[in-house]
Amino acid sequence: MSGTIFINYRREDSISIAGRLYDRLSHTFGRKNLFMDVDHIPAGVDFEAHLNSQVDECGLFLVVIGPRWLEVKDESGGRRLDNPDDFVNIEIKTALAREIRVIPVLVDGASMPKAGELPDPLKALARRQAVEVRQLHFGRDADALVERVNEALDGKPGWQRPWRGKAIAGAAAAVLLLLGWIGLSSIDLAVWRLRQPTLPITTQPASPVSSAREEYEKAAAKGDASAMFNLGVLYDNGFGVAKDYAKAREWYEKAAARGHARARAHLEQMPVR
Repeated sequence: MSGTIFINYRREDSISIAGRLYDRLSHTFGRKNLFMDVDHIPAGVDFEAHLNSQVDECGLFLVVIGPRWLEVKDESGGRRLDNPDDFVNIEIKTALAREIRVIPVLVDGASMPKAGELPDPLKALARRQAVEVRQLHFGRDADALVERVNEALDGKPGWQRPWRGKAIAGAAAAVLLLLGWIGLSSIDLAVWRLRQPTLPITTQPASPVSSAREEYEKAAAKGDASAMFNLGVLYDNGFGVAKDYAKAREWYEKAAARGHARARAHLEQMPVR
């Protein structure tokens, strides 16, 4: 597990874009090579010990930093980052102490924290070179982040890109052709139930395939929230269809009504038109 990528983020600060980064990285490196959320901690397990073990196993540690990252308060009004029991604090200080490669990922216009703004165990974070990911240039910036991750993981024991030496089935290839480079950041592939190895990401967008939309529509008609969300993404970005923000909003709203968290996040980010 020395190639695991650990994604550290604060929900109150960057949950939406952290989710998009998780999706993009999972399509490149495989979900089994990522650890992101404390929700994955088994019931009854000491959370600090579990987080420490997960950090120990990772080959790369990403710290997602948004505009409110330094300021988020706890119930007592104190800064959460200063609380030694805070998940974000625990994870970062463990990675720094283990001398794991740490890459700050600045999102939504955030600036790199200065050493004087950080608690003592985290001050070394201020000396790490950051990568910026902007909402308006997400595809291009995520591409740069993928390259930095590739550089950091190459040569680590046990690490192997999940697509090496494996054939790609036609269904998976058709979906990825439809989405192209940009679409991988948004589409929820859960509805396809694909059990195929991950494709290497390409910066060249491919031609749309209308059959993918038809499959989404069939699944959406049966109440699949992921399919509804995917249709929203297609209309939002013009993948295989004409751009139609009204239809995109309609599908996002249907998915959100069924509890699809990313659909709610997309609705919040959609501009008023």
